[in-house]
Amino acid sequence: MMLFDRYTGKTVSENEIPNQIDFGRYCFADNGKDITYSNFPTNKAIKQDLLLDKNKSIQDILIDIAVDVEKSKQNEFSVVPLIRRIKNKLNLNEFEKFLLDKLFHLEEIFRVPHYLLHREIEKVHVSKAKRIPSKSYQYLASHTEDWVHKSIVSFKPSRILHEELDLNLDIYENQLCVTLVQRCLVYLNSRLKEIQDIKSFLNEYEKLLKNRNDQKSWYKKTERNLRLIGAVYDDENYRGSSQDGATLSETENVLNQIQKRLQLLQKSDLFDLVNKRAMQSITLKNTNVLVNHKHYRYVKTLWIELDKVKPENTDSEKLKHEQDVINGLRQYAKSIITYTLNDTLDFELKGTYQRFSGEHLFYDTVELKEDKNVFKIRIGRFEKRIIVIANEPENTREQIEFLKKNNTCLFYYSENPVNETLQTISINPLDPDSIERAGAFIKKFLLSSYNENLKRSYKFPQLLRDYVKYIPHSQVSFNTSDYTFSFHSYPKSELKVDEIRIQIETDTLFAKKSRPDKDNIIKELSNVISEINQRAEELKNTYLHCFCCGTTFQSYNITELNYMKCSSCNALYDNSSEKEITLKIDDVRYSSLANKEFGMDYISFNTQEL
Repeated sequence: MMLFDRYTGKTVSENEIPNQIDFGRYCFADNGKDITYSNFPTNKAIKQDLLLDKNKSIQDILIDIAVDVEKSKQNEFSVVPLIRRIKNKLNLNEFEKFLLDKLFHLEEIFRVPHYLLHREIEKVHVSKAKRIPSKSYQYLASHTEDWVHKSIVSFKPSRILHEELDLNLDIYENQLCVTLVQRCLVYLNSRLKEIQDIKSFLNEYEKLLKNRNDQKSWYKKTERNLRLIGAVYDDENYRGSSQDGATLSETENVLNQIQKRLQLLQKSDLFDLVNKRAMQSITLKNTNVLVNHKHYRYVKTLWIELDKVKPENTDSEKLKHEQDVINGLRQYAKSIITYTLNDTLDFELKGTYQRFSGEHLFYDTVELKEDKNVFKIRIGRFEKRIIVIANEPENTREQIEFLKKNNTCLFYYSENPVNETLQTISINPLDPDSIERAGAFIKKFLLSSYNENLKRSYKFPQLLRDYVKYIPHSQVSFNTSDYTFSFHSYPKSELKVDEIRIQIETDTLFAKKSRPDKDNIIKELSNVISEINQRAEELKNTYLHCFCCGTTFQSYNITELNYMKCSSCNALYDNSSEKEITLKIDDVRYSSLANKEFGMDYISFNTQEL
């Protein structure tokens, strides 16, 4: 059996894979299906916690996003990469109302369960007999060997028939009832986690609204998050209200009460007496008890209603669901990238979610294409492979170097992201800051391209090596080793060929040259000065703008090109330490904020990490 390793882009055998397997890394080479325990039985650990029942709400969100992504039309990038359909989850649903109303029937069953009476008759010593059946006397009359003695009017037996009655509670109906309770508890665990997630989401929204106008948070990040959450509230014409939290808390309290009542049933004798092995494959079928009993008939009804919200899946349906979840995570990752580019960074995207390009007024072009569920994103001259996995990766030094060597970045699902690196980006449809992390990832490459444009070198003729020293160095630097020039400061004024020529003509070395050589030097000098002036205008008009807001820099904004601050938005670009690039907000009003609180508006990295 051959597997495709998305990390390396190579086909490998089963014995070549590690003991700890990231969910989303490997797929079958022949059909592209992701490996799970359902289709790849192994003693190795596949990290598929996202598939647990407790994460059903997340699974539903991811699958829902995938549907919207896959049905999107050409040049349509409108999928919001965040939790959705909130209004449908605030109140008790129909099944929960029904369970609350009929729960007492289950409680009555566990208090007085139905049973089968098993009757057994055996011969025992008289002293041990507790229940004597009516036919015992008839039996003694014909079995004198069990008499001790007799008289004319009576006899005394030594052994006698004893009736043993056994109440059998391990019957199909009780097995079904116990299974129903377990299924309901699994459902409630998932539903209560969903409610906790929504409450956290709503609390975050309230906090954002509260802090939007003070210096306790970076206002641009706050506005980005509010705009993103607002897009969720626009979903299905839903507008959030201050009562949402109270409504959700009330729903949570009711579900908690139901959960506690069901947990009490778990502690009953009946729970211990039924056959757990038989319960593993139990299915609903009609019996007289389930149809006619005043309490047991609701076991059947509740089972049917529960199937509507949490169906019991066949093996093939389970496998399809697993593939849908990991596919949903990938589609969600694409929606994050497109939303970040389109709605946050103001790129104009063209194409589809599977393949698109993005143009910007002053950023480099961005392109994304997908092959074998591997995303390849190109930003300027940089290209990166993005693999989506459903678990936290090992952020060891060896792992990071391995990913870097394979030019790979992991977008991974996590509830509580830690130790973020350039090679590992956490995403979660409940966390608006997923956009901030994706934005920072993209902006690092955009910033590197921006930096390269500022530091770009241009060739000059070798014969000018001894004469470039006469060209003013206030804005241009010359490297006489590789015969290049570059700008280091704002080009404030146009260079004059005649002024430079006059200085060169005083040079003793130049004076010794022949007339043709002198003419050639002056000709090339004129060409270089013309190119410097041309490149200076290009630099000012195309590249000398604020990386954050796009404001064109003026001479008074800049001392050196490696250290520039925007007077409009207070963004500071700092490349003074050569390979280190920092972009931050240099505003005293927000000096108390930690760097991470600025989201994608604070970036600091070593260019060699790319």
